[in-house]
Amino acid sequence: MLMQDVRHTFRGWRRTPVLALTVIATLALGIGANAAVFSVVNAVLFRPLPYPAPDRLIELFEVDPRKTGNTFRVSALNYLDWSARTQTFEALATFQGSDFIVSGDADVERIPGASVTASLFRVLAVAPIAGRELREADDTPGGPLVALLGASLWRARYGSDPAIIGKTITINGERHEIIGVVPDSFREVGRSQISSIAGPQLFVPFRLQPARENRGNRTLRVVGRLGPGVSLEQARAEMSAIAAAMGRDFPSSNQGWGINLERVDESMLEESVRPSLLTLLGGVGFVMLIACANVSNLILARATGRQRELALRMAAGASRLIMAWAAWKSGAVCRYTLS
Repeated sequence: MLMQDVRHTFRGWRRTPVLALTVIATLALGIGANAAVFSVVNAVLFRPLPYPAPDRLIELFEVDPRKTGNTFRVSALNYLDWSARTQTFEALATFQGSDFIVSGDADVERIPGASVTASLFRVLAVAPIAGRELREADDTPGGPLVALLGASLWRARYGSDPAIIGKTITINGERHEIIGVVPDSFREVGRSQISSIAGPQLFVPFRLQPARENRGNRTLRVVGRLGPGVSLEQARAEMSAIAAAMGRDFPSSNQGWGINLERVDESMLEESVRPSLLTLLGGVGFVMLIACANVSNLILARATGRQRELALRMAAGASRLIMAWAAWKSGAVCRYTLS
């Protein structure tokens, strides 16, 4: 019976090809628009971050209340002081995106990457796929040059060869030892994740040199992981106290400055992005409803042309149940009166 219904449906559509193409095109446009917009909204708003306990991931900013509370990135010296003084965070980490020129063992490529502190592994709670993670000793200026590959680069350039660990790669003209391979989830987080076109695939240690840094040069992105049982309010209270103490210790660069904490899943978006995406999602949903209504009207208009067929079936002795089924298949809601 199912195959008969399918054959009957296709025969009906062949008799009205214009109607069939119109219905297919209308539904395709509605479904396509909804699928495209939902894929973006799901990736940005709904999909959880691929890290353990993502609600404990916090992005930190510096705030100058004299400029209407605008948020800024963090200076290297302030980051080092925060890391030394905080008790509410398991770890703080900083990173800086950059493009690297890779050459020597294959074609020369420009590969997106980042300089990261070893503490980023503790913050994200992500382990390498192969090899080892960065250690604090790797962050020391003047130490051996090491690098980690992203999983995508490892597959594309080295065919997922595990023997690549321990070999060297030329980055910006300098040979680096490959010490590990990290999953694609190991990357910059926070606002950089939403703004970057391609995920970083090459990572080198971020070697800060305090003697060369200016406390007023606020250029770094900083993220942290809250300690077990620590609330965001507790962390904010502690960081406010740290900011006040640093304002007294370094009045020329820090007086009046505060520290703003935001959950990473919220800090990735500017304030206007979330309502804009939700409005766009609602708009395409409404477009889908309009498309369904238009298709229903087309099917109902076609069904009116089957009244004579249904009357003949009634005259041939078809039951009310069969007639209702035939009317439902045609999309019509009809009333029949027996004489």
